[in-house]
Amino acid sequence: MKKTNYATLIALLLLTLGLAACKPSTPVDEVQNKNHDDPKKIELILFDCHFHGNDVHATAQEKGVKYFTREQVMILEEVPGKGWQVSPKGVDRFLVYGGKNEEKIPDLSSIIDPAKRDWTDRTFNAARDAGISLRQYGLLIKMYDKEGKEITGQFATNGEDKRHQFFFTARNIRPTKFGDPTKKYDDDVYHYMYYYYFDTDPWDKTLYSGAKYTGISNPIGLKGFMEFPVSEIRFELQLTLLHARSSKFSGEGGRPSPFYGMTTKQRATDVVDINLKGIPFIVFANTGEYVKTNTHDLSKLKPEEKLLVEKLSDAAGITEQEALNDLWCMLFGEIPEHDSSKGRHL
Repeated sequence: MKKTNYATLIALLLLTLGLAACKPSTPVDEVQNKNHDDPKKIELILFDCHFHGNDVHATAQEKGVKYFTREQVMILEEVPGKGWQVSPKGVDRFLVYGGKNEEKIPDLSSIIDPAKRDWTDRTFNAARDAGISLRQYGLLIKMYDKEGKEITGQFATNGEDKRHQFFFTARNIRPTKFGDPTKKYDDDVYHYMYYYYFDTDPWDKTLYSGAKYTGISNPIGLKGFMEFPVSEIRFELQLTLLHARSSKFSGEGGRPSPFYGMTTKQRATDVVDINLKGIPFIVFANTGEYVKTNTHDLSKLKPEEKLLVEKLSDAAGITEQEALNDLWCMLFGEIPEHDSSKGRHL
């Protein structure tokens, strides 16, 4: 019988393990091996908001408003064979006020390109730095997998926050029926829709509950607020979620890109997890327009009030009487007492 040389076998085994340990590992392409699930449903929650210092708080809803509510929720679902579709369970368009009082088209040259703003010497202050319009709208983005489980946090934890950033671009900008038909509008710029990243650490907490603001240093876009400097326009929002192969900080000086678009390098080397086009926004009226006559009778309205009713009726696809009832409730209806402990915060 042949004798087994155990010393030789052990030596060979150790050599094999040593070779395996020293073999160079193949670099992992993070884009091909994502550390998150792919969203199959997205909720866009847009709400009228105001500031308490740097805290962004939802404005309470007046009672009786039926169509033009302070909070609007759009649900998008990926349908097999059809792609992303707007669900009938939510709104099919976002209706917002824009501009400043009696200023339908402000001096757009005064709006600073976010890529050129100097944030290095101070902390962003919402109440001070906003003001392109007199009306602001908070935006929350929630994502879900095919089973309906929320997966938003997967894009903000385990290092994924360094790779992901939402971009918000206004496209196909054009006047409403009541806007200036001679005005030319340019796509892919920031003048008509301005977005402020308001992400926090932890991602699912708020400044009101003690979280740290990271919207400048590490913008993701899971939450933020918007302003619309020009009124009487409509556009389609393109919502894009960047997935960088290594890091999203590829702008000048290692800074992240501005809200309206990726850098040339990002477009060439990185990919996107989400690219939704055609989300309808209608900036139907100027923020200084109100129905000030205490009446539900259309015939008793002043000409400018009747015009506002027509604008909301056209934008929302409702009757003029329904539009008047909502506008009346917003000024003359029962307004809940302000309570910071209630309502949404960013």
